[in-house]
Amino acid sequence: MCLGGESTPHTLARRIVFEPHSVSAIVSRMEKDGLIIKTKDLDKKHMVRIKLSEKAIDTFYQALEISNRVYKQMMASITREEKVELSKTLTKLRNHTLPLTHKHTKTLTPFKYI
Repeated sequence: MCLGGESTPHTLARRIVFEPHSVSAIVSRMEKDGLIIKTKDLDKKHMVRIKLSEKAIDTFYQALEISNRVYKQMMASITREEKVELSKTLTKLRNHTLPLTHKHTKTLTPFKYI
């Protein structure tokens, strides 16, 4: 699901490597908080489609701005070589941990901190 696009809870779960029942609970809470709009799929009556609300999109951009500012401040304190090493270490930890916690994992891209 991209900003302004639609998805199903199941598709979203596969993309973010969560179990479908976990995503369903999160989506319900987000709908209650006004962050998600749920609609019934017109072709498949038992399915729902989800879409981010304007409130969610605004919140995303605010969080992104804060995150980028903090990231730049934090990464300014280490050298390029340390960034490369950090990237390798985080990728190694993630690749080792995901198979332990999720049955079906996909190939993930390396972190990019450099």
